[in-house]
Amino acid sequence: MAMIVHIFLIFVTWLAHPFHVSVCDVEFNDKTKSLEISQRIFLDDLEEALRKKSGWTTLDVVNPSDKKRFDALMKEFVIENLSIEINNKPVKLSYLGHELESDAIWCYLEVTGVNNLTTIGVANSALIDTFPDQVNLIHVKKEGKIRSLKLYRDNTKGSISY
Repeated sequence: MAMIVHIFLIFVTWLAHPFHVSVCDVEFNDKTKSLEISQRIFLDDLEEALRKKSGWTTLDVVNPSDKKRFDALMKEFVIENLSIEINNKPVKLSYLGHELESDAIWCYLEVTGVNNLTTIGVANSALIDTFPDQVNLIHVKKEGKIRSLKLYRDNTKGSISY
């Protein structure tokens, strides 16, 4: 009986421990010669990180008291923490906006003028300063093939070759 209780306590403790992860999808659109980027971040994690960054103690990402300020803060946060290189050359990310999902926010970006995608380098440090166990997953899709990177505190950059 003691063994069952012990196993149950380990399981409950594991469930109570938060898991910090974001997912960034990058798709090469050969027709428009662009990268279409979407990043999903959990709302509670984002709120904590943005509070620390901005000093905005009453920040509510679902119903921000100052939407214009929040939108600017979101753009700054995403652009500061995500960078991309195409064929070993840095590219400019254009922030398109964001939208809420039930427990997360989706941020949308684009890179135009991508004539050929042979190698993509991605650096994503989102939430790593706030959560040491943060994992940022990157999924890159080109011609139906998906390749992925797992980025974390000691490894915030990676590259994929096609």
